[in-house]
Amino acid sequence: MRVRGWLAVPAVLALSGCASEEAIRRRDAPYERASVRGGELLTPAITEACRDRLLERIKDMEQSTAFAPSVLGARIMMLKRYSDFFTGEPKVPADQLLVIVAQFRGPSLGLKQKGTFGCSYRIEGDRLVLLDVLLSGDFYIQRGYI
Repeated sequence: MRVRGWLAVPAVLALSGCASEEAIRRRDAPYERASVRGGELLTPAITEACRDRLLERIKDMEQSTAFAPSVLGARIMMLKRYSDFFTGEPKVPADQLLVIVAQFRGPSLGLKQKGTFGCSYRIEGDRLVLLDVLLSGDFYIQRGYI
C-alpha cells in the first residue's frame, strides 16, 4: 500500500507542471501588449466615460479604486464574449483587446457590497473603441456544466 502511494508522487509532480512558465508567458503575451499599448492611449476622459456608463447601470455604487488595464480581465472576456463558443476563434484579436477595471462599493440589503467592474475596448490605430460595459458577474468563469 505504501509503495503505491510513493509511486503516485512522481506522477502527480510530473502532471502538476503541465502549464510551464513559458507557456503562460506565451498565452499572456498578446494581452500584455494590448495592456501596454492601451495604457498609453487611456486618458482621464475615457475612464470618466466608462465610469459614467457603469454608474448608469449600477445605481448607488461609488468607485473605490482607479481604473487600470487588466490582463486577466482581458483573458476572461476573450473566453466569455469575444471568441466563438464552438470554434474558439477570436472575434477580436487578443493584441487589440483592452479591459480596464476598477473596484466599486455600495449598499446592498443593508450591507456593503463591492465588486470589480469595467469596460472593454478595441485598439484601432491610435484610438480606443468601446466594445462593452462589464459588470461584476462578467468576470466569473463557470467551471462546471450540468
